[in-house]
Amino acid sequence: MLAACLPLVRPTRQSSEVMWGRIRESGKFDVLGFNHPVRLAETPENQKLFSFRDEDADNLRGYAPEFLRAMRGQFWKFRMAVQFHELGHWQQWSPKGRYLLWASAVEAIYTSHGSEHKGSLVAKERIKWFLGENTSIYPTGELSDLLADPALRLGGMVDDLYEVRNFIAHGDRIPDRIFQDTLRDGFNGRVTVFQVLFETQSFIIRKSLLKILHDDLLNHFADAAPAEAYFEGNGLTNTALRARLRGVRP
Repeated sequence: MLAACLPLVRPTRQSSEVMWGRIRESGKFDVLGFNHPVRLAETPENQKLFSFRDEDADNLRGYAPEFLRAMRGQFWKFRMAVQFHELGHWQQWSPKGRYLLWASAVEAIYTSHGSEHKGSLVAKERIKWFLGENTSIYPTGELSDLLADPALRLGGMVDDLYEVRNFIAHGDRIPDRIFQDTLRDGFNGRVTVFQVLFETQSFIIRKSLLKILHDDLLNHFADAAPAEAYFEGNGLTNTALRARLRGVRP
């Protein structure tokens, strides 16, 4: 379970799956084996050079107790989002598969099956409200100092994020501009919209789940009922949002 928490704190590329072994009284860890087959856990473009830092170890220790409580308890929306996030890292050969897995992680957090609580409008507005519409998708330390900051804000990314999600989910052809247009500089040339959307998905999932843990919001994300009550209490239902778009007071 802590291996699933680690990519939330600091995602890194891996050349093998989880290892197991035993810890001696001295604290030394004896590796007894690996899961098979050996595979590669891949990351979005901005995370490919990430390394695990002392501050990340401190953050992991801080989040671990509440994360373990969440994963061992009846907090299904949180747990499903974690599972989809983890599975997405192993889909390096199927970009569309990863996109849908991470889209499902976002949906697990922000939507549910009730008519007032599903759909792109609800998801996008809840994401912007929960994380901040003007929040950079590249927090400090998540884009190299050697690269220019493209000033990409969350509110400016969610429309493309859900447009591509809907194209894939409904079996439609993704527009050429998603693969041809670029949004920032990278070490190997310009980075396309599609690549940046993976970075955006990663940011949303990781920051949302860590915010839930940090702000003691776990009970709101146990299942559909408390999640719906939480978002409805903040005016984020389909009816309320559509009325707001029409300029009608709720």
